[in-house]
Amino acid sequence: MCQETISCVSLCAGEAARLSFGRRMTLRVKPGNLVLADVCGPMQEDSFRGYRYFVNFKDDYSKYGDVYFMKNKSQIAEKLKCFLAKMNTVGYTVVELLTDGGGEFIN
Repeated sequence: MCQETISCVSLCAGEAARLSFGRRMTLRVKPGNLVLADVCGPMQEDSFRGYRYFVNFKDDYSKYGDVYFMKNKSQIAEKLKCFLAKMNTVGYTVVELLTDGGGEFIN
């Protein structure tokens, strides 16, 4: 009897409707206003050159993205500096960096 109740409750909870996350109030009117970033890894196998991680930076307005490969998560600050320098070279300043809150970008 308890098993059926637990599975029914979990089934009902899984089918429950969720509220939407909402929308950001500010409109992105030029590149650099919002950049999305995420880190992936470690991969199960090293790449040919020994990379186990990669970080992806994507501009929300233009949908332009850059991927940087890393051997360690400690290289994220270096890759972020490279991306910011690249954006400055083409004449755009990054205003907001949005991450998933995983802690890689805290330093």
